Amino acid sequence: MPVKQSFQAGALLFASMATPAIAAEQFPFSYMPTSLPGLSTGWLQPEATNTAELGTRQTGAPDGGGTGTQVYDWSLGFRGYWPFQVGLSFHVFDDIPNRPLLGTAAKITFGSASIDAKYALYDQGRLAIALAGSLGYMGYRNGFDVSETFFGGTLSVPVSYQLTPSLTAHGELGLTGLPKEVANQEGFGNRAFAALGMNWQATNRITVYGSAKALFRETDEGIEGDENTLYTLGARAALTPQVAATVFATNVYSDSPILDDVAFFPGQGDTTFGAALTYVPSNKRFNMARYGAVEVAAADRNLIFGDGITMMGPATIGSNDVRISLSYGSSDNPALSFYISPDPDFQIEFTFEDYALEDGNTFRTPAAEDTRYSAGVRYQALSEDEGDPFSFGARLALGRDIEKPTAGVAYAEASARKRLAQDINITVAPRAAVEGDSQFYAAGLSVDWTPAKDIKLTGEYSLTGGDTAENIWAFGVQRSFPKSISSIDIFATNAAGRSGVGSMLSGEPQVGVMLTWQPPFGLF
Repeated sequence: MPVKQSFQAGALLFASMATPAIAAEQFPFSYMPTSLPGLSTGWLQPEATNTAELGTRQTGAPDGGGTGTQVYDWSLGFRGYWPFQVGLSFHVFDDIPNRPLLGTAAKITFGSASIDAKYALYDQGRLAIALAGSLGYMGYRNGFDVSETFFGGTLSVPVSYQLTPSLTAHGELGLTGLPKEVANQEGFGNRAFAALGMNWQATNRITVYGSAKALFRETDEGIEGDENTLYTLGARAALTPQVAATVFATNVYSDSPILDDVAFFPGQGDTTFGAALTYVPSNKRFNMARYGAVEVAAADRNLIFGDGITMMGPATIGSNDVRISLSYGSSDNPALSFYISPDPDFQIEFTFEDYALEDGNTFRTPAAEDTRYSAGVRYQALSEDEGDPFSFGARLALGRDIEKPTAGVAYAEASARKRLAQDINITVAPRAAVEGDSQFYAAGLSVDWTPAKDIKLTGEYSLTGGDTAENIWAFGVQRSFPKSISSIDIFATNAAGRSGVGSMLSGEPQVGVMLTWQPPFGLF
């Protein structure tokens, strides 16, 4: 079935589940949310859908330096044609608390894995009531190698009522069981809770929400201090029909169904600022491009080799495709990248690279640094080829090197491209990275020219700031082979690497070659 017809059939199938004021074609993020950070609802996720979510929250460092303390959350949800859903949730905290905790400021490692389930007790008209539960296995260790593993669980009844076509109220009552003593210290303790919240569907793509939860805890002497009120305020925006981003402020510890009843104990109840990315695979039933975009054949999009030498381009690869890039620089700078795009305008990326660092650089010594890996996502928001005034995309990635002592890096990049003439494009790409107390910035300008069919010349220059030293330059020529969906690049640059923080660090000038290939078959 063609994509357009498939989407129309799917939209009709779920139209009855959408709110009256919400257009059915905006599925799935215009549908009532089954949960948001800090807020559980009476609804289940739509039938025959899978969900994946990656989230983080953090505080600023107490002394104003570094990246503060972070909690990372992952979750998966599954539902077929039945009145219940199941899922898996994971979380990890591995950091020094913002304040001394139970008499010590030592580093704490705390992680969990849990199995979740939610059953629809009632779902008619405006009212939805569910029964939710979770069982988790947890591990705790402090800097003195005092450790313990234990189980926790929660059971609750979330209720949701639609007040207006765009405004919904939520309530939840429940019990959470956690040990009163952990690693021979005062722990969490059992607690009952009562929560109230609301979400407002401001537009077809934007949801604003807030919630407050009262805790009735077994002990006020434990790891959380005396914090008995949890709150969250946030907003979610659908980037594409399959991908949404959420930003929020909260004093809740984690998005895990068990640990979202716990205050942010590493900061003794401090407010944290978080973000989450939610993905609902289309399964090719809702395989539409960005909202309002003109439909373009996948074969036409496959021919785009838009990334530069040290700067990304705004385009993602075609939906249902995979791309592989292998490069090597003369200063011993090998790199291998995988790009996977299960749905339009959304790309998952994995990179392995060994930077060509010089002694005295501001990042790490060559002896301490080794092969670095990263995982990230790219989002294409605008495409000039599809009727937008210019092309725009953004990338987020997290990574670290493999051997100890490892150093983790958070990296962000944006790219805006405009066609100046038929064969000339200009690209502006700001980028930034954080590693511990070090911060790196760059603002790049790129011009590419296609003097002949399948030949592209590129020149780049980036002004650097923060803990970077020299500005970055790069030049290259690319020959593409449309029939085999491949290309070869020959380049010269003074950058220590081609991706991530390495693209902002100067090294010995080098020449290199990159091979890019896209298999001629779909992965999904």
